[in-house]
Amino acid sequence: MVHPRELIGGLQLLTSEPSFHTVRTHTAATIAILNKEDFAELLEIRPEVILPVAESVIRRLSPFLRSVDFAIDWVL
Repeated sequence: MVHPRELIGGLQLLTSEPSFHTVRTHTAATIAILNKEDFAELLEIRPEVILPVAESVIRRLSPFLRSVDFAIDWVL
């Protein structure tokens, strides 16, 4: 579930990982698409932009990593 003003694909902006997202909306939506090169240019002008992107990545990865950690502990 994605909420208004939320970022999808932050990990791909911060790393060389390929994008694996498919996004569908249930209602009309306005989106912005930013490629890695444009993001790098934006960071040159506004380096503080990296903070909400990093926060978004951490927020999304944290539950996944906790579940993987639990699964590994359970298997071992």
